[in-house]
Amino acid sequence: MTRIKQLITWFSLAWLLALAGCQQDSVRPERILLKLGDQPEWAALDWNDQDWEATNGTSHQELFWLRFHMRLDSTVTRQKPLGVKVVALGSFDAFWDGRLIGHNGQVGRTKATERPGKHATYWLLPDTDTKPGVHVLALRVSNFYARTGYSFYNCSLDNYPDMVRASVQTIAWMAMLAGAFLIGAIYYLFLSLHNRREPLFWLFSLICGLFFCLIIAEYLPLIWSYQYDVQTPRLEVIGVLTLSISLLVPSFLNRQFALFNPTRFTLPLLLLLLGIYVNFHGRYDFTAQLMSLTMGISALLLALLAVHQQRKGALSILISVGLSGLLACFLYYDYSLYLSFGFLLLAMLYGLVIRSREIDQAYQQTLLLSERLKTELLKKSIQPHFLLNTLTSLIDWIEESPKQGVVFIEALASEFKLLNQMVDVRLVAITHEIELCKSHLVVMRFRKEIHYVWDDFDIDLRDTLPPALLHTALENGITHSLPLADGTIRFQLYFQRTNVYRQYQLRTIATNRIVGKEPEKGTGLPYMRARLTESYGNNWTLLSQESDEGWLTQITIYENSNH
Repeated sequence: MTRIKQLITWFSLAWLLALAGCQQDSVRPERILLKLGDQPEWAALDWNDQDWEATNGTSHQELFWLRFHMRLDSTVTRQKPLGVKVVALGSFDAFWDGRLIGHNGQVGRTKATERPGKHATYWLLPDTDTKPGVHVLALRVSNFYARTGYSFYNCSLDNYPDMVRASVQTIAWMAMLAGAFLIGAIYYLFLSLHNRREPLFWLFSLICGLFFCLIIAEYLPLIWSYQYDVQTPRLEVIGVLTLSISLLVPSFLNRQFALFNPTRFTLPLLLLLLGIYVNFHGRYDFTAQLMSLTMGISALLLALLAVHQQRKGALSILISVGLSGLLACFLYYDYSLYLSFGFLLLAMLYGLVIRSREIDQAYQQTLLLSERLKTELLKKSIQPHFLLNTLTSLIDWIEESPKQGVVFIEALASEFKLLNQMVDVRLVAITHEIELCKSHLVVMRFRKEIHYVWDDFDIDLRDTLPPALLHTALENGITHSLPLADGTIRFQLYFQRTNVYRQYQLRTIATNRIVGKEPEKGTGLPYMRARLTESYGNNWTLLSQESDEGWLTQITIYENSNH
């Protein structure tokens, strides 16, 4: 039943977005002809334009004429009232069958005399001017404010109310889609601030935010009637946004499935996209389609590799990329792009849901680990073997020397007090940790009647460590050591800090015990590893081994994960 609901949801989304891409067919010009110069007679319906250039744009910046030949049949004329839409990168005077129907800006013979017109204009045509047959829309154009050295002109004829209504419907659909992306961007932005170590959240937020901006830039003409000299900067913005999205989507998928090193994957893709952008700069739609195609191929290859390696969520990405490719074959680019990205976004969102669930499970495991470590610390404090031997030694000391027995009791009480204070915290001040070690050495001196000496060097008193970390290392050193000839065992704690790491070395100056072939495995090192993982993730190393002077325990904590 759950799978059926998912299929219904996907089908409904496809149907809904496909409706947004449906547009009524409009009448397009049969021929578009251009001629440089300026003669009023060129506006006439029956003017002989056989020697004109068959193009809808020019790289010149001057005064010229365009003639659009349009054929209306009886089916089209029944859709009256008809209107004409003109898209132009220039100011112009418009003539329908030789009759002036309007001005767009002010045509000038120089840049100083031209006043830039709008990029898109609409005119309602009288019914008497839209009878079946061939009609000519002639434009007298000046384009001195064109910024790229190339200007583009086109027109279409349609039912005027439907033309206006289609624009409003398109705005409504795209506003809903843009709102969805904006909400996604804001939601995952806050989620990334809460989970700073998870790059997928902020990356997804950035992708949604960029796609929101791309929708606004793409459909800006429907909500703002801007001058034609704004069109080129708008297309440049669209190109940069498309390049960014084409780079970030495959990078997101690569990180999600952990397939390649992020830098080694992203850098070649960036160079490829920059090559496309620079090489085809100025061919805006074609450049955007090439970059989108590059994104689609990259996503497809990543999805195939992820499915082969059985990564979670890979199949949904593969299906969405496949659907995107099919839609691109049947729908106009502007609509297939948003529909395709809608499918891909859902699949990426599904992957993020899986990732969020894994993070939540890891957090729950962390809580369980924290509780277990608290228990381990309490167990270290009240080990029956330790307590029994300590109490036996305490009785002997009280009988032989009551004053020393009191010192013994105070040291034991201080150690238990400090351990009890550390149970509910993740990090403790290094001063408390050293105090705990010194108290433990006093207790062990009474128990074993060995002279234990503690020295520390260059300690940063503001530093913190997981609780009982050095205490456990100290116990480990005691376990592996025998006193020197003078009856002493010396412990020396050294601290070092660099830009990359901070390091503690606890050196035990003693004679090493001779152990069997298979030494007994204790709980000290597992406890230390668990505590370090709880507080620092994988950004640490722990070394515990024999040294020339006795025993060495080295704890290195890295400032970042690049070690």
